Amino acid sequence: MGFPAVDLSVFRVEAILLAGIGAGFLADLIRPRNWRSPAGWLLLAGAVAALVAAFAWPVPNASLWDGVFVVDGLARYFKILFLSALVIVTLASLRDMRDQSWAGEYYLCLGSSTTGMLLLSGANELVSLFVALELTSLSLYVMAALRRGEPKSQEAGLKYLLVGAFSTALFLFGASFVYAIGGSTALRDLAVAGPLHASEPLFLVGLVFMLAAVGFKVAAVPFHMWAPDVYEGGPTPMVAFASVASKAAGFVIMIRLLLGPFRVLQEDWTLLVSVMAAGTLLVGSFLAIPQTNIKRLLAYSSIAQAGYLLVGFVPGTPRGVSAVLLFLAIYVFTNLGAFISVIVVSRSAGSDEIAAFAGLSRRSPLVALVMMLSLLSLAGIPPLGGFVGKVYLFAAAMEFPSRFLWLVVLAVLLSIVSLYYYLLVIRRMYIEEPTTTAPIEPGFTAGLALLLCVLGILALGLAPRYLLDLAMGVAQGWQ
Repeated sequence: MGFPAVDLSVFRVEAILLAGIGAGFLADLIRPRNWRSPAGWLLLAGAVAALVAAFAWPVPNASLWDGVFVVDGLARYFKILFLSALVIVTLASLRDMRDQSWAGEYYLCLGSSTTGMLLLSGANELVSLFVALELTSLSLYVMAALRRGEPKSQEAGLKYLLVGAFSTALFLFGASFVYAIGGSTALRDLAVAGPLHASEPLFLVGLVFMLAAVGFKVAAVPFHMWAPDVYEGGPTPMVAFASVASKAAGFVIMIRLLLGPFRVLQEDWTLLVSVMAAGTLLVGSFLAIPQTNIKRLLAYSSIAQAGYLLVGFVPGTPRGVSAVLLFLAIYVFTNLGAFISVIVVSRSAGSDEIAAFAGLSRRSPLVALVMMLSLLSLAGIPPLGGFVGKVYLFAAAMEFPSRFLWLVVLAVLLSIVSLYYYLLVIRRMYIEEPTTTAPIEPGFTAGLALLLCVLGILALGLAPRYLLDLAMGVAQGWQ
């Protein structure tokens, strides 16, 4: 007895991207050894075509194979988010990867990780959720270790793999408890049966283990220890992609699980998530201060940003979900702008140290401007996108001021702390003298990626209403 027939055209976005990945893989196999790999351009073509299809040819709502996969507003929103990140990162990678012997493998892993995220966005059953999550994660583990012969890259790949394997075990362990109590792996069925099992201790145990596994994916405290070493050792384009897309993937899992089967345990997970948010904010904000490596600083910054997202998510309301969706979209442009600036500077200076940014405004005014805007947006300075995102996150938490006022106050105070270490980098770029006067040219594709990031940061800061209405519609329609 097989599955009922379904219209597979609902996977057209994934199919278009897979066509680009497959074309790049085959072209890389048959190219002469002395030719550069064309995989990057073919992946870019597939990603752009898939993104256009997601906008111009949206898939209607659907439920496939008795709810194993669903197509809804939440899935469509995250697919556009993942594809946007892929397009920008691929653009930024083209010049950096063109002379690397492992460029083909890099683009294959980048595309396959995004495919996993596209499937993850619509996964509505524990097994399909797990498989999509592993497709996403395994490709990132490989990319982290691709710089052969560099000990830091090998160390990053190994640490990422070991921590990822541990988080996988936690997810499966928690899922086994949930299945044992609920009698189903379908999130829809578990949500219906949830009130019957809310008092079962093993149901709560399953929640704790699965929440811990997702905490690893978003680099939330106390599951953050892998992030600084992986960010420092991995190829910077891969780190840029993982810093935004992997975090978004973690939050789509949180939305599906915590506001689905575990909605009946909201009093319990609200406490867990609020404590996790506070710890994540404290660790990310204060440990960023002594860093001298820009990628490690951005790693701790990324941990802190996960804390802000958790602040908005903790009430579990449609307003909170919409604020998380808005902030994730802003975060894609903001964090990628910072990391692409690091790619350009590191390529010229041969170093990831913050000292390499000294006098950058004289060597490359464009790169310095993008880096400054990205850092100020991460700090939440108006009128940039990061300010708007934080305002809505804090406003969502303040729907229940008697419960979350302390968390919002902490987040606001730590936003001020974060401004200190972001300003240290800006000071180096605009006040300190450069060690050399040689200009830095980002190149056409990286320059285009930087331009897209700046436009996103400014547009979402100055005119966020359209995206906010879209995010609110997604949050209300899904719940």
